Amino acid sequence: MKKGFNISQSLAWAVLATCALNTVETKTNVPYATRHPIIEAARKGNKSELLRLLDQHRDKRIDSFKDSWGRTALANAAETGQDAIVDLLLKRGANPFSPLHQAAISGNQSMAALLLKSGVNPNIKDIFETTLLHFAARNGHKNVATLLLNHGANKDAQDKWDRTPLFSAAMDGYWAVKGGPEAVVTLLLERGADPKIKDVEGKMPLDITSNPKIKALLQKAMDKRTAPVKPVATTTRKPAPPPQKQNIVRSLVAQYKELRALRAKRKAGKASPAELKKLDDQMNKIKKAAVTAGAIGAFIAGVATSKLTKKTPPTPWSKPSKFYEEKATQTKP
Repeated sequence: MKKGFNISQSLAWAVLATCALNTVETKTNVPYATRHPIIEAARKGNKSELLRLLDQHRDKRIDSFKDSWGRTALANAAETGQDAIVDLLLKRGANPFSPLHQAAISGNQSMAALLLKSGVNPNIKDIFETTLLHFAARNGHKNVATLLLNHGANKDAQDKWDRTPLFSAAMDGYWAVKGGPEAVVTLLLERGADPKIKDVEGKMPLDITSNPKIKALLQKAMDKRTAPVKPVATTTRKPAPPPQKQNIVRSLVAQYKELRALRAKRKAGKASPAELKKLDDQMNKIKKAAVTAGAIGAFIAGVATSKLTKKTPPTPWSKPSKFYEEKATQTKP
């Protein structure tokens, strides 16, 4: 049997929903005057009054004072643009996490700069793993996005659904500043953001945007990334050593040649002990200098080349025509 439409249950749900809405409305519509004086002083920028109240409540943490929305004194000061109050509350130990999110959402660059200067991590995330750059991009605040990137924000940070700030800007939401998302997309692409990252549904920023300008920017960036890279021509020829190393090699080879007479005496077994010691010392000194200069290979090659190009006395067969001419002259009657 099919279950019919239960009117009593529907009425009960309607009553409960009405009560819940009334409770929320009553809570959220509390006038600022009935809230804690610290919140009021922070919102209005009344520094002297705020200092007096903070000294009066030294036993309590600053963040324990909240409005009906659960926002701290720092969040209220940030919302109303009270830079001096924000600076004061930060020095008194207020937590800047929530106010920095508020500055990123509203596009308050000076406030964001002040909060980042206090040492807040620009890559902090909320419960959905959304970063400050996500919020700035979603609302089209290029100035705050630039500030966050300059402070080390991750341009490709992914939230709970694997979406990067490029996704947030590509959505071009209703609340975004006019033309802001396009500027943020351009900024992120210039900073090297990857337009090919996919979310949990396998979609890329290009797949979710309906803005033709953003679509063109993303398509151009993707085409640029997929363009074939021309191979760089390489040569197998080893580069010549620097001029300074060439001079060292030449000097060492010249010193090696000067020891030719001693080497010949050693080979013939006619060198005295003093000459042998001198030869060994000089050879070790040359080798050590070559190793220190990182030119041992070039030195060995230079020695081998000098041996090949060593001048030898002419032989009769080196110039056969002249030899035969002289021979013919000697044999004439």
